[in-house]
Amino acid sequence: MHPLTQSLRAAMKADKAEKEKPKTPGVVLDSVLDADADDDAASYALTNIAVLVAAALQEWVETADDDLDEGESLADRLLATLIGIADPDQDDEEMDDDEQAVLNLALEAAWDYLTDKGVSEDDADKLLNDWDPDAAGRIRDLLVSILPDGDDAAAEDIDSFAFDGDDDDGSVKLDAVYKMKTAVRNGKRVRIRKRMSGKVKLSAKQKLAIRKAQKKAHTAGAMMRRLKSLRNEGLAK
Repeated sequence: MHPLTQSLRAAMKADKAEKEKPKTPGVVLDSVLDADADDDAASYALTNIAVLVAAALQEWVETADDDLDEGESLADRLLATLIGIADPDQDDEEMDDDEQAVLNLALEAAWDYLTDKGVSEDDADKLLNDWDPDAAGRIRDLLVSILPDGDDAAAEDIDSFAFDGDDDDGSVKLDAVYKMKTAVRNGKRVRIRKRMSGKVKLSAKQKLAIRKAQKKAHTAGAMMRRLKSLRNEGLAK
């Protein structure tokens, strides 16, 4: 059995009794989400998570069957890639509160990205809560059919998720950031029920996928485009 699968099943077993009770993220997450919407540091951190999540999902869609480790499913690979947003070098260690908080935000952002693309709430739940291989296959097939081709189009797709397009005055709204702050703060869109427990060890192939996703998220062109957008919004000086 793949190590991530073992960790996930342990987490699911530990949380079985509370499956129907939504879990709110920890104190660290609360402190981030309680920051004012105009706070530059909080906005940057949350926007960065949204960007990394969109890039991670784009990279995951391109995963070939022979790129998976023995015993690893598509769902396992996505989980590993999202864990890599919190810590790309997880090596047989338990996730601390900060890392778990970042993972929770990444999972919430992944839910928004997938459902924005037409994934059903049921399949999003099966993938991001139960890591169901069949749901992973259906979602991957859907994304393959609709995601744009080419680096420029992929970058635009990432930015269209993290930034809600141009306003009339040319500024850019931090749409994904707003969603993550208000949705969790209101307590009605915390859809991730489980917490990772046990040690997590990322394989060499998983770490490579994480590096590819991070490179996709932060090309020089993409960073300059976002910097210009933030300046227009008045968030960067």
